[in-house]
Amino acid sequence: MMSARGRNQLVGILLAIGATFLFSVMDLQAKYLGQTLSVTQIVWARYFTLFVIMIVMFWPKRGLGLIRTKHLGLQIIRSLLLLYCTVAFFLAIQYMPLADAVAISFLSPLLVTALSVPLLGEAVGRHRWSAVLIGFLGAMIIVRPGLGVMHWSAWLLVSVSFGYALYQITTRMIAGKDDAVTSLFFTAVIGAGLASLAVPFFWQAPPEPQHWLMLASLGVIGGLGHYALIKAF
Repeated sequence: MMSARGRNQLVGILLAIGATFLFSVMDLQAKYLGQTLSVTQIVWARYFTLFVIMIVMFWPKRGLGLIRTKHLGLQIIRSLLLLYCTVAFFLAIQYMPLADAVAISFLSPLLVTALSVPLLGEAVGRHRWSAVLIGFLGAMIIVRPGLGVMHWSAWLLVSVSFGYALYQITTRMIAGKDDAVTSLFFTAVIGAGLASLAVPFFWQAPPEPQHWLMLASLGVIGGLGHYALIKAF
């Protein structure tokens, strides 16, 4: 029979896979919407919809308990990291194929492995270090530095990989200490608040009804994905 630790790891793996699938769907929608709408408007919809959903679902029962945290600084840092990654990734995929963007973003889990040593004190064996090195070389083949053919968006995606790795590390730091809903709420509040300051300068009415639906669904899909990721950690 599988041990309790093994069952927990299996659940974590399944949650992480589910989160990755949801993020892929969100990225596809963002690239499609970017053909007619500004990235700022897409990012705002992604966070504002999540904020509204969380207020409706959790504020009546939890009230101020929803923002009770033992790690306010980390919650703010991880939320700002995710906001940057969202803006930068949605912008980059408007200038390059989504498949290439995702391939470069594979740097992120490799960086998580590398950063988990100094930041989390975790042990990483030589097999994992070898995988990190091979994965990094593969990503560099896609970016092709020094050949004069890479687009600036490729380097933007490299920065997203670093930012998202730090986001996952900070999420791991607070996992099990702060409630997953609280962590998700901080993500929604900070993202919606900052995006709302910028969106009036970029707003344009979505041309088709399905665009409104897709904008609204970004918050739902993204929220479910990040909740699954938090629970996985």
